Amino acid sequence: MTTLGSMAVVLEEHEAYNAHDLDRFLEVFAPDAVILDGEGKTTSDGADAIRTDIGRVFERMPDVHADVPTSFEVGEWVAMDDIVPNWLMPDGSRAEMRWVALYRVVAGKIVSLQLFPGPRPG
Repeated sequence: MTTLGSMAVVLEEHEAYNAHDLDRFLEVFAPDAVILDGEGKTTSDGADAIRTDIGRVFERMPDVHADVPTSFEVGEWVAMDDIVPNWLMPDGSRAEMRWVALYRVVAGKIVSLQLFPGPRPG
C-alpha cells in the first residue's frame, strides 16, 4: 500500500471540507489526532472530538468553504494560508476569516493541525 505524501493528504482533507463530507474529511486524520489553537492549546482531542467540532461547523454554516491561495510542504509538515470568505460570526454577520494552518502528517494521516488566526474583522 502506497502512503500519500503530506501535501496530498492535506489537499484531500481540504477538498472534503469544501464538499462538507465529514466522513471523507476524517479519513485522513489519525484516531488520536489533535487540533490546536495558535497558542498550542488543544481544541479537539481525537477523531471523535474532531467529528463533533467540524460537524458543528458544517451544520452552522452549510455554505462554508475555504480558499487556499498559498501552501507548501516540508517533509511531514504542510503550511496553508486558509481564507474563509463567508465565516458566520456570533452576531449573525458574515466576515472573511483567515488562518495559517500547520499540519503534521505521519504515515499518511494527519496527526496534528494547529490554526494560527489572522486579525479578527471589525
